[in-house]
Amino acid sequence: MEDNMLLLYHAEPGPLQDARTWNKERKCLPSVIRTGNVYIKEGESLNITCKYEPGDPPETAEQWKKEGILLVYSNKTLLYQRVARTDAGNYTCIATNTYDNGHTNFMGVDSHRFILHVLYQPIVQRFSLEQFDDNLNVTVSENESVVFNCVAEGFPSPDMRLLKDSAEYGTIYVCGFKYHWIRRKVDVFECIFSS
Repeated sequence: MEDNMLLLYHAEPGPLQDARTWNKERKCLPSVIRTGNVYIKEGESLNITCKYEPGDPPETAEQWKKEGILLVYSNKTLLYQRVARTDAGNYTCIATNTYDNGHTNFMGVDSHRFILHVLYQPIVQRFSLEQFDDNLNVTVSENESVVFNCVAEGFPSPDMRLLKDSAEYGTIYVCGFKYHWIRRKVDVFECIFSS
């Protein structure tokens, strides 16, 4: 027997008072068509339809949920005019059919979850010198070390680089980059990101 099929048996009165005839009915769940995860750039439009093969009975209701919360949609379709990064998350398409003949109740449910990934450019959230309370114009003594904190947000996770006097100084692998002051010269540092 198929995974999405259910056999229902119910008794109906027969010609004799105590005799019953057993009827067998085959009912099938709807089957939601599987899709992969979705990657889209922030600001683009998105139109996703909850597609399914109807079961038996064929009348099927559909729902969309994001992170378990019911969404508003139209005609099986989720529509975003301009996708925002807050739209990213786990989405579920749910298809349901029901049967009730007075003797037997049946509810068939199938669902499919996918992840919506919203791609967006990196944004510098913080660029500071750790020991100077976010003051970016500082003077340090010769042979003194300073720690640059360079924090950014983006998807995919951005590559971070530190520039010194407009030339690449190094790649930042964690949240900070240590610089040891060894000359009496003004250096200008920038924190840049790319996806």
